[in-house]
Amino acid sequence: MKKLALISLILLMVLSGCKGKEFAPYVTQKQVILDLNGTYKAENLITDVDNIGLIFEVLDNKIDTSRPGDYPVTYRISSANGKKSVEKTFIFRVRDNDAPVLTVPEEIRLKQGEVFSISNYAQAYDSREGNLTDQISYDGVVNSYREGTYQIEVSVTDSFGNVSHETVYIIIESGDSSSFISQIAGDYTDTTYTYGQAPALTLNTNNTFTLYLNGCSILSAVEGDYIMYENRLYLKSDEYHFSDKPEEDLICFVIMMDGTLRFESELNICAPSYGDIFEKSN
Repeated sequence: MKKLALISLILLMVLSGCKGKEFAPYVTQKQVILDLNGTYKAENLITDVDNIGLIFEVLDNKIDTSRPGDYPVTYRISSANGKKSVEKTFIFRVRDNDAPVLTVPEEIRLKQGEVFSISNYAQAYDSREGNLTDQISYDGVVNSYREGTYQIEVSVTDSFGNVSHETVYIIIESGDSSSFISQIAGDYTDTTYTYGQAPALTLNTNNTFTLYLNGCSILSAVEGDYIMYENRLYLKSDEYHFSDKPEEDLICFVIMMDGTLRFESELNICAPSYGDIFEKSN
């Protein structure tokens, strides 16, 4: 009797499970972006990822490749035996081939140590996507603490990969070197490190510093003195050794054009790591 009851319970659980199981086929788009004036069959734009013989039926196709834009296509996706089906809608994008309009002066003049953001001097606009000024970037190295003329390539890219770029000359003119330390003094946080307590740095106007290192479990405060040479900061401590080699017993930060600090040393701790960016608190 107990055996019969157990078998009945198992059958009930199996039947209940099968009845409540949702049909959720694994289907993705073969491509999201379509070429302008391209020719496509909607049923070929999605794929049966698990290759289980799914059947695709196009219920509604709004794609018009003669005009850039976002277009929905609704499908009925059925099992191989046709007993189960589900409707799903995917969005496809017909690209345009027009690059954004980039406006930037050929020449930008800055004083030594002046903070520089390309978005303060350049604007970008795309006919479909609107204002892309916050997407502007540049390639090139500029030492804002050394007088001279530097060349950078300013560019902006829209979501279809259309690029506009211009060559710009950055001219660094003589500034007030006595104010450099006061400009960089302040509190900084390692914004690259996101796993726990971020390293931090305090630069004082008397050329002393406090650096909080993440040793993987706790933050350790290191104090010492720093010197500034052009756009580089060199930090050294009498109480903490950054390296066993006397000639390497210091660390370096590069002062970036936007006022952030890039860590240029390698330490045998969790953070900071080479290339980490420290941003100044407002």
